[in-house]
Amino acid sequence: MEYYTCVSCGETYHSSQMTFDKRGNAICFECSHTLHITEPIKQMVFDESLRPKMKYENKYGSFEEIYMTLMATNELLMDGHTFEYFCADLLQIDGFTNIEVTKASADNGVDIVAYKHGKKYIFQCKCITHTCSNKAVQEIVSANTIYHADYMGVICNTSFSDSAKMLANQNHVIMMSLGNIKYMMDKYFCDFYEI
Repeated sequence: MEYYTCVSCGETYHSSQMTFDKRGNAICFECSHTLHITEPIKQMVFDESLRPKMKYENKYGSFEEIYMTLMATNELLMDGHTFEYFCADLLQIDGFTNIEVTKASADNGVDIVAYKHGKKYIFQCKCITHTCSNKAVQEIVSANTIYHADYMGVICNTSFSDSAKMLANQNHVIMMSLGNIKYMMDKYFCDFYEI
């Protein structure tokens, strides 16, 4: 595991949380200065500085509190726009970089644009109380005619209908359901707690 520290403000980041400038340098979320690698830190408890940069904490609790609620209730309920920021944090902890949550008024069906391994991904995020239909898949496939991404995906807080799965398979759309979200959060917290 690699950690980076900002020489300007002292923020510390895990290698999976990197954001890069146009020259490929890792940069700090807080002050936009270049980050420098530091020695790995053995952690006994969760390191607060490695948390995703949350935009929903005041409304729905911390990332850890959301995780604990999800594990206890098997539900992840929040408003749609907040869910987009939550999904951006999930992508960040999964190694995506240059993550942008689009403006709702002009997103053409795309809620998040992100990059991983030099490839462009677009995602639509659905925070709903029912099974996600194939409409979400249709919208992201249609949106890709504008965004020209290498990969497309739909993230939802429930499950997908059979028709959505079939359409996604035909169009090579990545599908992330509540089970995938739980898995990603499990992996994240297991990485940062000593067992």
